[in-house]
Amino acid sequence: MAFVVDHFIFRAPAARVWQTVSDFGNVDIWFPNVVDCKVKGSGVGAERTVTFADGFQSREQLLSLDVQGCSLSYLLLTDTALQKCLYTMSVRDIGEGYCELVWTCGFVAAGIPTIEAKGIVAGALAIGGAALQQLYERQLNEALY
Repeated sequence: MAFVVDHFIFRAPAARVWQTVSDFGNVDIWFPNVVDCKVKGSGVGAERTVTFADGFQSREQLLSLDVQGCSLSYLLLTDTALQKCLYTMSVRDIGEGYCELVWTCGFVAAGIPTIEAKGIVAGALAIGGAALQQLYERQLNEALY
């Protein structure tokens, strides 16, 4: 099993970031190139279908949701080169109006070299983290002006 971990620091309250990432059906609001997100079910066990601008669809299932600990995990159900692909997102307050998001992905590469798969995952996490960063910077600027 291979792992990719990324850390993002936001100038935003942990509760606000947690509210965004824990809403399993709103990824189309903040993740770039996502044009639709449909959810079946609610809470742990819910499945979402994420549609990207190029037409690719990703099916994911919420496996855990720890509201008190501000952590969740979801499994990629779509058949891709990333097998047994489990993502975890954890948010924690780090003081003075900042918080940290730790976004982890564990997977088995299938049909491509592990190093290539790690690059794909790292790129996706970086894109998502940057999009969240822009969202909270925009919200902060709107609050200031």
